[in-house]
This record gives sequence, structure tokens and C-alpha cells, in this order.
Amino acid sequence: MRAIVLLGVLCIAGCESTSEVVAVGKALCLTGCENTSDVVPAGKDSYLVSGSVHGGTLGGKSLVDATKKANDYCAKEGKVMIIRNTTTGGSAIWANETSNLIFSCVAKDDPEYQRPNLKSANSSAPAGGQ
Repeated sequence: MRAIVLLGVLCIAGCESTSEVVAVGKALCLTGCENTSDVVPAGKDSYLVSGSVHGGTLGGKSLVDATKKANDYCAKEGKVMIIRNTTTGGSAIWANETSNLIFSCVAKDDPEYQRPNLKSANSSAPAGGQ
């Protein structure tokens, strides 16, 4: 019984609003908590949005949530989003996983809007070993 109570406390600690925990009850402890910040200016033509997840099977979702919010923000301006930089840290299972996304909004015909040249996190070579 103590383990169940402790799990409930961990779920509450991971959420920004405890009313969410009260309203959803035990189901929230199984699915975890998700939060995304407001979009804020971060320099010339650049913006920052942060995502945070805690618990359940939400690992990797903090960056997905931040990316969705960035895309929505640019779409409201009639533009498309391009990623400038991302950082992710923590673990959704044991603590909070957080991601920061720095992005810009550009027109679809902007020369900067092209397929991303993704690189492996462990090298400067493009992903896939090329």
C-alpha cells in the first residue's frame, strides 16, 4: 500500500497542476504528465519553447510536444518552422525529461526552408554513417 501512495506522490510532483491529478486520479499515474511552455522570443527571428514530461511511457515526448507547439505557432503566422537547435535531458521514468527547442518561422519559399541535414549526436557526420 505504501508503494501505491509513493507512486501517487511522484505523479503529483511531476505535474504543474495538482488539479489534473485529482480530476484524473489513478489513470494519470499510469500515463504521466505533460507540459509545454509558451513560445518566447529568443533573439532575432528566433523563438524558444520547452517541453516537459514525467512518468509512464512518455520518454521522448517532450521534444515532440515542443515541436508541435513550434509548428502551430508558425502556422498561425502563415509560415513554416525550421529547427535551429534542440537540447533534451533527464528521464521521463525517474524524473522530468525536458527539451528546449529554438526555432524560426520562415515562408515556404525561403531558401532556408529545406530538408534538414540531420547529424548523429555522437559525431559531426550525417546520421546513417554517410
